[in-house]
Amino acid sequence: MRVDVEFTSGAVPLRGWLYRPEQASGIVPLVVMTHGFAGVKEWVAPFAEVFRKAGLACLVYDHPGFGTSDGEPRFEVDPAAQIEGYRDAITFAQTLDGIDPERIGVWGTSFAGGHVLVVAATDRRVRAVVSQVPLTNGWANFRSLVPSIMLPTVHAAIAADRQARASGKPHQTIKAASDDPIELVARAESRPPAPIPVHQNSHNHRTSPKDPSRRQARAATPGSLSTSTGGVAPMRSASARNAVVIPRSPTGREITRMSSTRPGNEA
Repeated sequence: MRVDVEFTSGAVPLRGWLYRPEQASGIVPLVVMTHGFAGVKEWVAPFAEVFRKAGLACLVYDHPGFGTSDGEPRFEVDPAAQIEGYRDAITFAQTLDGIDPERIGVWGTSFAGGHVLVVAATDRRVRAVVSQVPLTNGWANFRSLVPSIMLPTVHAAIAADRQARASGKPHQTIKAASDDPIELVARAESRPPAPIPVHQNSHNHRTSPKDPSRRQARAATPGSLSTSTGGVAPMRSASARNAVVIPRSPTGREITRMSSTRPGNEA
């Protein structure tokens, strides 16, 4: 059985579906689930059906600004807001009749696969976590997709966008995918790597997906989590606001440092 549901995260209404097992005696555990980098909840639905048939309830929803959820600007990839959405989804799930509030799990894929690692590490209410093909080192993934010769172009685009916004112009957007090998996109699609922007924070860049058939995020190569000041924080090239990022080499030595700041407050 599936019903429409709505809850609030950061004053933004998020919408999705609540799946319940057909036959359940007493309260049942629930899995909070949502989509990756440029997806929608419909992509998650087949996984929820599998869990439902196994006797689990599932709360599946769209991130802020995506699908049926509210949120402006549309299609902004804001990892901090998306992680907070998971926490608010857990809170909402604990209020539902027939759901065991002490048995809540989280599930995420691709970009959200990294989110659930953060949520599970920082929210004691989480009792289980499934991280499918997660993005766990955004900087390493960025460097694997962007040829070093293109880095100056990407950095120049970021700087130009910040200057434009400082003068009152709207944010720029980029496509989530493209068949053009030299177009600035957020994902390379079965072709030589194309440049993508570093998502320094929610104010720098967002994507405007055009083709739903190519909006699945590329999964990063599994590896160790990066570190940041204040605790565990995967996906650091898509880091939360004002986080200091310290990617590390296999030997544990710091290899670079970058910070995420608002326009006009660069370190």
